[in-house]
Amino acid sequence: AIPASRQIPAATDSRPITTPERPVPALTVTISIPSADTAAAVLPNALAISRTPESAMTQPPAKIANRPPLSFQFRSCDSGTSTGPLGSLLFIWNKITADSTCDLSEELLRQWNISLMPMHILMGDDTYLDGVTIHPADVFAHVDAGGQTPKSAAANPVEYIDFFEPFAKEYDAVIHISVSAKLSSCYQNACLAAQEYANVSVIDSENICTGQGYLVLRAAKWAADGLTARNICMRLQSLANRVELSFVLNQLNYMAKSGRCSGVLAFGANI
Repeated sequence: AIPASRQIPAATDSRPITTPERPVPALTVTISIPSADTAAAVLPNALAISRTPESAMTQPPAKIANRPPLSFQFRSCDSGTSTGPLGSLLFIWNKITADSTCDLSEELLRQWNISLMPMHILMGDDTYLDGVTIHPADVFAHVDAGGQTPKSAAANPVEYIDFFEPFAKEYDAVIHISVSAKLSSCYQNACLAAQEYANVSVIDSENICTGQGYLVLRAAKWAADGLTARNICMRLQSLANRVELSFVLNQLNYMAKSGRCSGVLAFGANI
């Protein structure tokens, strides 16, 4: 632990903070600590240590040039004397994406900065994008009006490549959580697309709907905490094996129309 004599006291200034009229220059905070190993032990997961020469600290990588202008420098101490910079801290920015089958609300998507790859919804001769050009209420209205039962189709690898491209350029890593590989070819297509990028990983949720959505939210929270992409992927793979989805249907009409149960069973269930 850092000795009490070297800890920085909490600020006691209660004056209101005013917004400056001109841009705030980049702020560098220098903290004196015993060693870089100590820093790694006491700093939160939201920050990652990179041992870089002092000259490199003034020029952040292009990928993070637009991030908040705050950086940290650490200096080792020997009897209270600074002996030079050990490294700097950079925020880790990981992007979480998923297939639209996770059924997360728009509010949660905005709150956790999650982007979805829409499934294709086939209704007759028309094709729509799930959550973009068609929504669940539209599907229910179509079927209730006597229309054919819609079908779904996975996005192809080229569509996944186009989907990943802007995130791969902007973020340190992209973690995509797909619908179960046993239910769709989304996982396979996403994996093919991920081969085009060095920083894109694809995780099989082994689930669908809220089961998949639970994994997506956990990943987003871990990303917000600053965990590395590798750490997040390992946690997701472990969690996917333990998440089970169950639900209760209030009617079997749609199941019967899609051929997943007989009309006789649906009729009996509705009596």
